[in-house]
Amino acid sequence: MLRLDALETRPLLRRSGLYELVFAPDGSTLYATSGEAAILRLPFDAAAGRLRGPESLIQIAGVPGVRGLSIAADGSRLAFAGISLSSQIWAQPVANDGAASGPPRALTNDTSYRNSLPAVSPDGTRIAYVSRRGGEPAHVWVMDLDGRNGVQLTADDSKDWMARWLPDGRRVAYLSRRDRSPGVWAVDIVTRREELLFGLDPARIPRSAPAIPRGSLAEVELGPSMTRVAFSLISPPLGRRIVYVTGLDRFAPRAVTDGTISAGYPAWSPDERRLAVEIKEGSSMHAAVVEVQSGAVRRLTNDRGQTWVRSWSPDGRRIAAAALRDGLWDLRGIDADTGEQKTITVAGPPNVYVRYPEWSPRGNLIVFERGEVRGNIWSLRVR
Repeated sequence: MLRLDALETRPLLRRSGLYELVFAPDGSTLYATSGEAAILRLPFDAAAGRLRGPESLIQIAGVPGVRGLSIAADGSRLAFAGISLSSQIWAQPVANDGAASGPPRALTNDTSYRNSLPAVSPDGTRIAYVSRRGGEPAHVWVMDLDGRNGVQLTADDSKDWMARWLPDGRRVAYLSRRDRSPGVWAVDIVTRREELLFGLDPARIPRSAPAIPRGSLAEVELGPSMTRVAFSLISPPLGRRIVYVTGLDRFAPRAVTDGTISAGYPAWSPDERRLAVEIKEGSSMHAAVVEVQSGAVRRLTNDRGQTWVRSWSPDGRRIAAAALRDGLWDLRGIDADTGEQKTITVAGPPNVYVRYPEWSPRGNLIVFERGEVRGNIWSLRVR
């Protein structure tokens, strides 16, 4: 909840995966969607700016998922999109100059709610990714480069996210909250043994560590050497993202952006000297590069739309990004020095998106998430 007079925020409900919120016209109720086949109803005290009772769930039979929530002026009906999503991991062959060298191909073809965040192993033979299946939290999976022999690696009740290979090629690191404590974990792909690599719970950080910056933890990105981590905090009161870097052996965060602009979603260069980041300007996101040592920021794109950075080419010359231009998504390679953009995949129809392009260490392949959305408009009487 944000108070406009004081620009002060406070949480109404702590729960992941909530999307659109709408107020009832009289301010007595908040409705929220989670992408599931249900709508969350929250009794609300408009004068106090807080919830006034327990939540309830409105089940929506026959709809795969609810998004795009809207409410009638008299508060009697809700309108929403009933959305189904086919989300799969794809691979795009690329040449030495980053251009496509053949047609893309699907590596997965299943009914998971979402397959996302692929990462190629150091030897270029396997892909780790995050898969969320119906009724379960997201877990880490691994498969061969051709999409065969898929195996689930994690099975905890907590959501696992952002899979990354360790340099030994035997373990996959990922973000998770175990026992309500956030951290970076690793799982052995053979033994399935898990271990905590780096705790992110402020309560468990040694008192000798530097003061923790104010803000809510947003993105976390492990460096290729697995000795450093970059993360962004959403800082009050304006909600701008600030990027920090710290070693894994000792928590000593150092800001590499100053908060005059909102910069987040860091992605390490292969030599860990630079970070690709996303800069927010109005409703657009732009690609930029930050020098880790000096904090110098160089903006690379100026196009209206979205430019979502993800990874670097093995030679450190290009950044792979998903780009939204004029309502259509494609993958692009962006020169890290000049900002020159090269289209990697042809833009699909408006109901298709691409996300998280990850360059293979061999340099000959980019793996990514491709999603196709379908749906209809529904309405529901609530009074």
